[in-house]
Amino acid sequence: MLLVAIGIGFTFSNCALGDDEDNELRKPASWNSPEIEGVLDGFGSWLTLKTDSQSDRNRTTGFLRKNLQKLTLSQRLDVIVNGIAMVRPDVERFVQELRAREQDSTDVKIGGFQYDVDAVVENEFVRNHIRLFYGRWLAQNHFYDESLQQLSLVPLESVLDPATLLYYRGLMQHQLLLKDECLATARKLLENENDIPRRYAVIGKLMVTDIEPLEVDSLDEISRLMSDVGRRTGLNRTGSRVIEEERTVIEKLDKLIEDLEQQQQQQQQQSKSKSRGGEQAPTGPIQASQVAGGGASGEADNKRQADGGDWGDLPPAQRAAAMAEMSKDMPPHYRAVIEEYFRRLAEK
Repeated sequence: MLLVAIGIGFTFSNCALGDDEDNELRKPASWNSPEIEGVLDGFGSWLTLKTDSQSDRNRTTGFLRKNLQKLTLSQRLDVIVNGIAMVRPDVERFVQELRAREQDSTDVKIGGFQYDVDAVVENEFVRNHIRLFYGRWLAQNHFYDESLQQLSLVPLESVLDPATLLYYRGLMQHQLLLKDECLATARKLLENENDIPRRYAVIGKLMVTDIEPLEVDSLDEISRLMSDVGRRTGLNRTGSRVIEEERTVIEKLDKLIEDLEQQQQQQQQQSKSKSRGGEQAPTGPIQASQVAGGGASGEADNKRQADGGDWGDLPPAQRAAAMAEMSKDMPPHYRAVIEEYFRRLAEK
């Protein structure tokens, strides 16, 4: 299933939403999204410190009330940030710059792109909401590491839109294969499943279903790591992090292929043993003092394929046959991962 969430692509296989738990059996949520009046009170406390102008306060709170009532919960962050920008010119410039970069896809993908949020805003209320806004922007533009770095600095209780913070923090942990952290964040998000935006709840469940069975060194993990390498190179990231990820992928694939080779050798040895047993079937139990017959020495051939081997030089028919044998028990989309691995080795 291909799921696109706010400009971020995710591939989930064999995902199924479980039945809703009985609400009466659920533990009380550890967090809650404030109602509109709670948002206005929290915003008003900061606004009182920011400006002595009653007209500015009335204009800003009026804007907030009007838009919070007509927009969905998932749009709350935009309303709050726009309200801050009404009395903070530096925040308005910051938001406009982000939106301008988003429209220019070439500019967005410049390597090393980063803003210093602490240099833009100094008030804690403003800083945490702008950091959340910036972290969401980074997530939507595939800067997953930078996004998680920003979102991890925002205390849940410090923002008026905690659902969005948990949602995007969980997405970034999912994309970066931080399994334990992702499960904890997604489950925390789902504590208020009935009150958060519907897509937050659905994708939260999918994240849990998708990442919970993920095993270290599995082909599933390798496939995701290769996808992440592709994302980073697409952002013109070719530094040590990408090189290290590529090395990790090669090492994990080497180990996986070696395990497959060993399994194949064991199956061949078992098959030979059964064949010999059919030719010389024993008529009774062997005696303790009797030496068992059989021509095998008990030493299996240990043939380790060199990295890459002559894969790139094999005739197409032989290469296809080898690929079919290696991936016959695996999901079809993993074939491309193995093919890409050998293609790169052949190029080297």
